[in-house]
Amino acid sequence: MGTEASRAKRLRASLRLISAVAIIGIVAAAVWFVFAAVAESGGQLAAASTTAAGLGAGWSAAFAAVKTQLKSIDAVPDPGAASHA
Repeated sequence: MGTEASRAKRLRASLRLISAVAIIGIVAAAVWFVFAAVAESGGQLAAASTTAAGLGAGWSAAFAAVKTQLKSIDAVPDPGAASHA
């Protein structure tokens, strides 16, 4: 396995991890939001909303960065591919 293929594999694993962490965090923020609504706590509602928005924005930025790196790997021709044809 070439270094680019290995790097792509690591990036795909990172992408899955980033997505899983974001999903868990956003679900936790949603649960927090429900408890804050039941308690009628405006400050907690705002904090839960801000947390969910921050996690969503962070996930989006990380996802875009990793996908850009993956696309750059895919754009580089494999020098060994020509010799195997």
